Order: sequence, then structure tokens, then C-alpha cells
Amino acid sequence: MKKVFIVCVCCFCLSILQSCGKIDSRKDTNNEVQITISSDKLKLSNLVAEMEIVPLETNENCLVGNISKLMFYDNKVFILDRFVSKGLFVFDAKGRFLYRVGKVGRGPGEFNTPIDFTIDWNKKELLILDNPSRLIFYDITGEYKGKTIDLLRDKGGTFSIVKTKNGYATIAGSREDHLKLLDNNFNYVNSFFPFLNPDIDGGIYPNPLQVVDDDLVLYRKYCDNTVYRIEKDTILPYKRFVFPFGNIKYQDLKSDTNFKEIKNSYFLIKNFISSSNQIYLVFRKKQDYYIAFFGSKSSKIKAFKFSNFENDITFDSYCSVFGIDRTNNRFIWGSSPERINKAIKEKNIILKENSPLKGLNAEDNPVLLFTKMK
Repeated sequence: MKKVFIVCVCCFCLSILQSCGKIDSRKDTNNEVQITISSDKLKLSNLVAEMEIVPLETNENCLVGNISKLMFYDNKVFILDRFVSKGLFVFDAKGRFLYRVGKVGRGPGEFNTPIDFTIDWNKKELLILDNPSRLIFYDITGEYKGKTIDLLRDKGGTFSIVKTKNGYATIAGSREDHLKLLDNNFNYVNSFFPFLNPDIDGGIYPNPLQVVDDDLVLYRKYCDNTVYRIEKDTILPYKRFVFPFGNIKYQDLKSDTNFKEIKNSYFLIKNFISSSNQIYLVFRKKQDYYIAFFGSKSSKIKAFKFSNFENDITFDSYCSVFGIDRTNNRFIWGSSPERINKAIKEKNIILKENSPLKGLNAEDNPVLLFTKMK
């Protein structure tokens, strides 16, 4: 099966300003991050202190077409392929295939279109979100627990879910409040960012909910340069990014705001992943993309234009970070064997005899790279 390795992105509702829940908007300069644009050139390898290369095993039972979402838990890699194989695959930390969770079908424990998953660390449960709002429960070994529920939904279903310390956070799919908080019994608690208009709500970005550790779950939305942390029944600013040449003011956006004008006028966050002490950030303005790596306590950072940034690790122009290894505090990247083999040939890279990249076939599963940054 031909591998198409892409960063999975989803269309989510984007909403503005007032919400059913109240956001603490008090200015906290400790959360502000001032960004300057550097004209210097930089290689990704210069930022990496340690790297482990893990090719994923390939066989007929675990063909991964793309990585839609990745979580690392208990030395296992959980990978959701939403579009190609439509499944959740589990590998060990060395890339050996362990098992697949559920399958496409209409029977007990089967799903139609798995669009997201989350893990309840305490109960050791896997929860797969089946389009549009069906939640299927498995134990951590992939066995169906005989439990399926329908989440609260109004018009557009649910596109994303994560376990929080006090319950669950979900992302709505259409003309609803974008972020909803539920308790441990999936009862409604609070919601934020109501639907504004189809134009603004057409933004595309990777998974907007991220589990950093047991006590920290982050939320971000397009057209908002603040990343929030979920705190019990509300959300609070976690990082406020201050960009050069003007910043988007969330409260200034109206129901008739033209999204094209926003994209052309402001810097917008495209991707954000945080470990316990470092942050990966990608943002854009018009057609220009920028990247930054920095300590989570930094208040001033430099960002580099993609055209000045050489990704000599995964050879992916979009620098695809898919998750974090919480235990060892590492970022998890991904690349396709086809792209790696092409780069090795074009750049005349000499591999060591014991290199895990030797013998890769273009049709093989993706290769993961675990990196500790300097």
C-alpha cells in the first residue's frame, strides 16, 4: 500500500470573543512570549542534543498510511490513522507492532470512522471517538469493554476529545461552542468560544487539545494567539504570543470579519506542542511559515523562516512533530521511508553499518524520531 505521510489536519469550528463560559482575561506578563524574526539560517540538527531513530514494523496487520494523532504511554506508541487504514495501532518503544484496537464494522467494539482517541491513565482505558459522536471503550490492551456511549452533541458532532484531570475536553464540529468541558460521567460542565461565522470557522489546524502531563491539558484555537490551559471547569491563559508588526486582537473580530484579511494581516499559530520544559511552535503570515523551539519559561524567543531553516533530521519541510514522550521529555517526529531514502541519495549521506535507516523500503511504515532538544 502506497504510504501517504501527511500531517493530519481537521476543519474545526472557529469562534470568537464571548462564550458560555467566562475566560479569565487578566493580563499576566509572566505568560507573555515576545517573538522576534531572525534572518539567520539554522539546521534542525544544531538544536538536537540526543536522537533515537525508531522505524515502525511493517506487516499486513499494521499498515499505517498517515499519522493523524500520536500518544506515547507506558513505553508504547499509540498511532491513529484516520484516513487510510482507519485504525488505532499500538507499537512498543522499539517500533515492534503489538496490536490493533478495534476495526471498521458495525459489530460490538467496531467503528465507522475513528476520528480521535484518548487514554484514561488512571483507569487504563482507551477511548475511541467514532464519527460523529460515538465513544467506544477498550482496555489498554485493546479489548472491547462492552461499553459505547453517545456524547452530548447539538448540530455538528464532536471532532476531538482528551481526558483531563477533572473529566474530559471536547471540540465541537459545527455551529456549536468550540470547546466543551465534561465531567467524568460525560455530563456538560462548561463551554467556550461560540460559533461566529462559516468564513472564520474555516481555519484548518492540527489537534487543538494536548495532554502535557497528568495536571496540564492545553487548548488552542485558530485566530487566537493565546494558548490556554484547562483548569477544572474553566480555561486560563498558558502562553500569550506577541508577534512583531501587529497582533490579532480576538475581541476585535466580528461576525462579518473576513478571514482572508486576517490571514494576510496577522501572524497566526499553526501548530503548538509543549513538553514539560520545551515548546515547539509553528506560525504563519500570508504564505510564509516560521518555526521556533524554546524553553517553556522563556519570555523572549527567536523564530526562523522556513526558507532559512534546514530540516536535516526528518527532511520534511513542515517539520512534523506529532507528540511527546512524557517519561523522557522528548519530542516525537515522523517521516516517511520514501522521503528519507530520497534525502540519503540526494545528499550522499553515508549510513553507519548498524543504522536503523538501512534497508528501508519506500512502502514501509513511517519512521519515528525521538529527540531531546538542547
